[in-house]
Amino acid sequence: MLLPQPMTAAKVAALIGGRAVGDVDRLVTGINEINRVGAGDLMFVDHPKYYDKALNSAATTILIDKEVPVPEGKAIIISDDPCRDYNTPGASRHAVAALGFEGSRDRRGIGGASQRGARRRRHHR
Repeated sequence: MLLPQPMTAAKVAALIGGRAVGDVDRLVTGINEINRVGAGDLMFVDHPKYYDKALNSAATTILIDKEVPVPEGKAIIISDDPCRDYNTPGASRHAVAALGFEGSRDRRGIGGASQRGARRRRHHR
């Protein structure tokens, strides 16, 4: 999914309360799952079993739960809960708004977690 407004990895880290290392000025232009990532994409990983796959993927910004060696040309954003920061608008409301998803028709979080409940509550008031 392409972001409506690309931003640096450092800016994404600041918005979610994470810490960016590596190529922190790298632009995040999209978000995607590990099997769909491309250059400019941000993805998350929160289990050691998948660290290597994520770090060696085509994604250029990785949201991860521990400090690891940063592959050349990539940015790492260290978060205490990458899944939450990637998927949950409630946990990263400012990031969601800044990334352009707040008020969008499908109400998806940074990583695309559907917010159907939020839609239902809006429509049934």
